[in-house]
Amino acid sequence: LLVSVEGDKLYRYDSQLNNIPVNIPGLGKGLSIYSMFHSRDRRSVLIGGNEGLYIYDQIENKTTHFGRSQFDNAIINSLFEDGHGNFWVGVPDKGLYKCNNNRPGYNIVKIAGFPAVNVTGNFTDYDGKLWVATLGSGLYKIDPLSNKILKQVGLEGPQFKKEPLASISCMTSLNDSSLLISSNGLMIYDIPRGTMRTIDFGGELLQNVLSIEKDRSGRVWAGLSNGLCRVDLQRKSILYFDRHDGMVNDGFWIGLSSALPDARLDVYGDGPLREVVFRNPPMPAHMRLPDSRAGAMSCLTGIAAVKSIE
Repeated sequence: LLVSVEGDKLYRYDSQLNNIPVNIPGLGKGLSIYSMFHSRDRRSVLIGGNEGLYIYDQIENKTTHFGRSQFDNAIINSLFEDGHGNFWVGVPDKGLYKCNNNRPGYNIVKIAGFPAVNVTGNFTDYDGKLWVATLGSGLYKIDPLSNKILKQVGLEGPQFKKEPLASISCMTSLNDSSLLISSNGLMIYDIPRGTMRTIDFGGELLQNVLSIEKDRSGRVWAGLSNGLCRVDLQRKSILYFDRHDGMVNDGFWIGLSSALPDARLDVYGDGPLREVVFRNPPMPAHMRLPDSRAGAMSCLTGIAAVKSIE
């Protein structure tokens, strides 16, 4: 597990959360990391921040660097991948960029018409189209081959007058044709039909969901500003956990969660650098990421589950 902290260095932990050497060559000494992503190719680790984009190849043990000038001199804070293996870069002050994965090289293209806002989620649907959630401009459907925006959801249309979908704090897929979205409440967007419905249970508890992960049984784990929920959409039931259940930090951050290969789900919260690890189906177990300076780490900015870095 790689963990980045704003204004601090990069940390690496093994499966038992023991601190081990990072061993990534070529990173800038003044690098402050705001986003990380581990590619499905199991070899590329993307690292974005104040020095642009780094792509670390685990197999060849080398790092390719794209400076800030390639992203209009702005700071990167979102990284993800489409179904074709291309990397996408979100830059809040400038927009969205596509990094075409044309091995052995890459070329970068800016997406015309995409707003200069935070990217908070992404999903590749059954038709290979890319859906990108934003904090302020709704949901975008993009053709990853032509780089064209095909649709914008959430700012126009009668179905959104009562349920505006502008600021999306987080998003995950329920299956290959529906999205679970948090925007002043949880909603399910049906991609083929283009319709939205609100989760009609949970009341105010689900009004401020900041991060979402789905476990292998299909249940949803939702990080709130004041607790953690396990949501069963089929049974319409919720289990709620907070500091009274032994969680030292029960205030979570926008979009900062991760599903690990061994079925563990990680959601990160306020205060010193700590991790909430929970397995399905028991209650979550709180674990603190060990480091001598952990008490000083108050702004975790990125996580990436990596297979191995030798």
